[in-house]
Amino acid sequence: MNKLKLIGLGNFGKITGFDFTREEIDSFFSIFPIFLENLNLEKTPFFFEENHPLESLGSDKHVVDKEYSNLDHCENDKFDLDIIFLSKIIKVVIRHKETDRNKIINEIKKIAEYSGFD
Repeated sequence: MNKLKLIGLGNFGKITGFDFTREEIDSFFSIFPIFLENLNLEKTPFFFEENHPLESLGSDKHVVDKEYSNLDHCENDKFDLDIIFLSKIIKVVIRHKETDRNKIINEIKKIAEYSGFD
């Protein structure tokens, strides 16, 4: 499986954040739902074609309008997640118990590459 390029990460106690380059938005569309599923989170509206400016180019190819900016949110009993689409980056912010941080890091490693990972 191809992995996303993680360009930044941070931890502030009960908040963990990840930054992805906006240039990979097509890959983000297909890969990031794996992370959501592994944390038992529902897909945010971004991942449903009728809810955002997405143009289908075939069965599995999509183009997202370069001007698309939005905040998507999902949560369950353990995780409260926001995806923030900015002009050059996609930010993911997760609020959680401090004891769940390792699970989040382990799951992001499955879908993303980062030079800071072991």
